[in-house]
Amino acid sequence: MGWPRLAAFQNRSDSCAVYRRFGLLFCRVLLQLQAEITALEKELFQLDTKDEANKDRHYRLRSIDDRKEWDPAQRNILKQIRRKLSIYGEAVIISANLGKINLADISS
Repeated sequence: MGWPRLAAFQNRSDSCAVYRRFGLLFCRVLLQLQAEITALEKELFQLDTKDEANKDRHYRLRSIDDRKEWDPAQRNILKQIRRKLSIYGEAVIISANLGKINLADISS
């Protein structure tokens, strides 16, 4: 049959088009991202706790200003969190949307 004929057949009707969701892989990726985000969250919390104990670092808890001479630790962690959350959110949305269309029920 080949890919071109299979594609032509699936294109005839929505009920003929069946695709794998790769649900197991999406779950693995999402779980890994959750673990990475959780680790970054803990680092940020520890940094906030240290900053709270040091009056000279209270600016990092109260200000949105970001001066180059300030310690970049919090800024760097937040950048990493922002990137990971973006990837995570996108993966969650894709996974949820894939669940709404006609997909093959294959676990692997």
